[in-house]
Amino acid sequence: MAMSWGVKAEASPVTVAPLTVETEGNHYQYRMHMTIQGDDLFWDLTQGPDVTLVAPDEEHLSQVSGFDPLYTGEALDNRPHQVASRFDALVSRMPAESGRPPLEYQDVFDNRQRTDAVRVAVEPTGATRELAGREASAYTLAVVSDKSRWRDEAWHPYHALNLGTVWVFEDLAFSPAPLQLSRYVFNLVFAPHSVSGLEEYYHEQLISALAPLGMLAGARMQEVQISAEGLAELEADGWRVEGDEPPGQAQGYRFELLTTELNTETEPLDYAVLEGMSRLDAASLDYLETPLMMVNRLGLCPALPEEMGAPEFDR
Repeated sequence: MAMSWGVKAEASPVTVAPLTVETEGNHYQYRMHMTIQGDDLFWDLTQGPDVTLVAPDEEHLSQVSGFDPLYTGEALDNRPHQVASRFDALVSRMPAESGRPPLEYQDVFDNRQRTDAVRVAVEPTGATRELAGREASAYTLAVVSDKSRWRDEAWHPYHALNLGTVWVFEDLAFSPAPLQLSRYVFNLVFAPHSVSGLEEYYHEQLISALAPLGMLAGARMQEVQISAEGLAELEADGWRVEGDEPPGQAQGYRFELLTTELNTETEPLDYAVLEGMSRLDAASLDYLETPLMMVNRLGLCPALPEEMGAPEFDR
């Protein structure tokens, strides 16, 4: 596909992919209310057959940075993208580098850590609740991060757990958008144990587990510290938790996300906004925004003729 930014594909790391959108099918519009640490945030979502637009309510987000309208869905490989109008493209908000466990890293105290494995489990609870006038089914969601610390010249395993309940409209189509209201939400709420380089992997595990259930209508999650014995007992019991108390020491953010309004007969997305757009990954955007590429793209400093030599200066 031709690029319009004065960049030769063979001479640059720019990766461009065409965007193909399926416009025929069901469209839904819904509003989600999030409570986190006592703050109220709102998003409006318009979901098409394979693209969902996430639009933050700016009135309630004015004090928070990092919230922008995002597109996500199957047409975008289930990755959140943001419009970069200067390039007429959708740019992935996923980090440029992605990896798979085991992945070693250093924590904020420069201690060696390692993520050995990531496991996601969902189990039906049999409970239901009404959300936006519609019945939603409850599932227990467990995100287990098997980790290790380097201490005394050896790796010592431990476990990090993110546990809670998700509610699903089982008769409506899945979209990853409620997981991706912003990178801030995903990293602090759904995958608080993700480290740089593993965000994409956490996304994949969560989407793989939740997509077969239906539309994600709500969630209540809590980060928990738990022993290996406690984790094994919880898993053997089908991840069932009695009462509201977590099976370990709760930490991190208190969070709840609920659908408050739902319209299953709505106008389609404005697909004209997406016409002619391409997709860029984060690494390509970083390259295009380097000073040299910005100068080249804007034509601010045309190249000198080849026959013109370097200037001579008086010594």
